[in-house]
Amino acid sequence: TQILFFCVSDLANVDPMYQYSLEWFLNIFLSGIANSERADNLKKRIANINRHLTYNLYSNVCRSLFEK
Repeated sequence: TQILFFCVSDLANVDPMYQYSLEWFLNIFLSGIANSERADNLKKRIANINRHLTYNLYSNVCRSLFEK
């Protein structure tokens, strides 16, 4: 999760317009926990959270990118 946050944060080096706050990231992170598929097995639950978090983060970042 921390790697994803710093990757998104470093997008500001590409263009200053791509600045994302920790609060924004935490909202996506908490959404990933709350909305991912439940599982009795801990490993499966963590995998579900990771999958949901990665997809949500990707969707939100893609929505804010501009084409040059």
